[in-house]
Amino acid sequence: MRTLATDEERRDRATRSRILNSAEDRYEFVDFTPTALEGLPESVAVGDTATFTIVGDLKIRDITAEERFAATVTVVAEDRLEGTAEATILRSTYDLAVATPPFVADVSEEVLLGIKFVATAVDQ
Repeated sequence: MRTLATDEERRDRATRSRILNSAEDRYEFVDFTPTALEGLPESVAVGDTATFTIVGDLKIRDITAEERFAATVTVVAEDRLEGTAEATILRSTYDLAVATPPFVADVSEEVLLGIKFVATAVDQ
């Protein structure tokens, strides 16, 4: 979380230092451990796109909770997948308190987490 970036550097610094505490080594990373894949198709071929759910344990600071990511994956080659996954989490689940100065817009309770990924086969 030390490299978290939005379109506003001041917000990034405040989020990293006061909300996520990512300057502390023990909070440098957020961890996600998948526990299940739901809705996988029976088979896919090159060019196919599949949607499914990735269920797992998300750990932010010292709090772990189960979250569900909606995933879309495209098979671009026999040995390559490209995809995205998104989950909406609640700040309160992870005790992420945000101070609200009078001149700043309110911060939503819901936070959208999104990732883009590429997976390639490894020769063994």
